[in-house]
Amino acid sequence: MKVMTASWSDINFYTVAFTVRSGSNLLCDYLSANGMGLPSEYFQYPFGAVNKYWYDLLGVPKDEFMPFLDRLVNSMSPNRLFGAKLAWDHKNALVEEVRKYTDAVEDLDDLFPGNSWAYVCRNDKIGQAVSLWRAKKTNLWFVKADEDIHEPEYDFFEIFNCFSYIVTEDYLWKDYFDRKNIKPFIVVYEDFLKDPVSTVYGLHCHVRPEGALKIEEVKIASDLKVQRNMHSKKVKERFREDLYRIGESKHWQSRGDQLKSWLGFYQNYAEWKKLF
Repeated sequence: MKVMTASWSDINFYTVAFTVRSGSNLLCDYLSANGMGLPSEYFQYPFGAVNKYWYDLLGVPKDEFMPFLDRLVNSMSPNRLFGAKLAWDHKNALVEEVRKYTDAVEDLDDLFPGNSWAYVCRNDKIGQAVSLWRAKKTNLWFVKADEDIHEPEYDFFEIFNCFSYIVTEDYLWKDYFDRKNIKPFIVVYEDFLKDPVSTVYGLHCHVRPEGALKIEEVKIASDLKVQRNMHSKKVKERFREDLYRIGESKHWQSRGDQLKSWLGFYQNYAEWKKLF
């Protein structure tokens, strides 16, 4: 079952699935600079609130989702290539929204015919969790020149929540690809930073194998920056130690009775350490 308007017939679709704080924004900027559409988070949840910007930009009433979708695809497809950037909850919310208007959609590939997949993830899940926690606490999601950052005070619970969210999101995406027999182009954050040219070129070949882009033509900014600093490194090391010492009462005795009780729940879960 496919949902496709006549105006979509010559459009190539691709989706950049991602886990948060994995370099997906930078990757999509590079894809746009190299003629691969304008991949962005068009389908954040909830649609009525978060996506108000796109409805206003396209001049579509907020209660007309399908006309919005059609106009979005056609307006954001330079070179007739439409890329969408999706977190796990965005994917589910998008399919749920479309199902309100048509019973011809069971999953995302029914909506976007011939859709190609990329998946952006990060090997260092603890570093990723610290990055997410720090961005939430400082409200700084992108690198800014000469930014005076007030570093947040260490909080094991808050970082653990970020870590749990990331590990869960990564599991759900990988399980989804396995169940659907999808072979996405994998972008690993650490490898991407080391060699962004090969990453962008490889993804281009995956999405548009007949494309004319040559690897020596790939455009990459020369001033790659990351937000992590010495404070991030210290927080990461402290959090890793705390994770490994869950259940050791002496390690936690100065943290308060409530924390000790909560951590005791994990004492019998030796398998936990295999995540790291």
